[in-house]
Amino acid sequence: YRENYDDIEVASPIRVKDDRPGNRIVVKESYRLPNPWTADPEDPEWFSMNVFLQGIRDVLVQADHTHREAPLALEHPLSRRHEIRLHLPGTNDDWEGFFDESKQRHLSAAGEFESWTKYNGRKVEATIVANYHTTADHVDPEDLKDYVSATSKSYEATAIELWETNQPSDDSSASMLSSSPNANGNEEVAWAFLIGIGSLVVGAVGFGVGCLITFLVMRERRTNPAAGGPSPTQFPPQHRSGPPPLPPDAR
Repeated sequence: YRENYDDIEVASPIRVKDDRPGNRIVVKESYRLPNPWTADPEDPEWFSMNVFLQGIRDVLVQADHTHREAPLALEHPLSRRHEIRLHLPGTNDDWEGFFDESKQRHLSAAGEFESWTKYNGRKVEATIVANYHTTADHVDPEDLKDYVSATSKSYEATAIELWETNQPSDDSSASMLSSSPNANGNEEVAWAFLIGIGSLVVGAVGFGVGCLITFLVMRERRTNPAAGGPSPTQFPPQHRSGPPPLPPDAR
């Protein structure tokens, strides 16, 4: 996780549960991100934070090129689920209608990816979920181009981008997720993100491994500048880069 979060800290010791009846091992890890926000280099009043469905990214295998004569080998059977819970500041009025709850589904010759977001107004909590499972142990050369396309779309869907501005607008500051606007009051609030990974990896011997990983991210809202300052841009910078490229298969 340090590749994505330089200042990550361990919040509590790792806990391991051997679930023999369920034929899986559950590992719970807790981390704290003291300062997850990064100022945009061209619009310094905007700050962004990226979270990743890392449990899914780790198992999306990509070929280094599509011109192959031999099939691309894959680990199979494999099934994994990654869940991110965002515990949001403010009230339901701040966030209702903010999140896109539509599903994404990408099918390939050897796997199926599905993701969705669910918002709970009572808890003021958004849950982002992705599932991926393999359906074959290889990809034939003639199917490789379509497989690469579907896998790349799945990989892009595993990056979640949060934006916030430091400038006031009618005595409020705006927050955004995936370029969707949202306004909150300018009072001091703390952001808390709980990122949980629930995964089940089934190998040839039928052994399951479950992993629950929690990130705690706390941030106090920055003090708004004096009244009469410049108004914020209504949308976050459009020059931001997308998720990093999918790494090629090392095998």
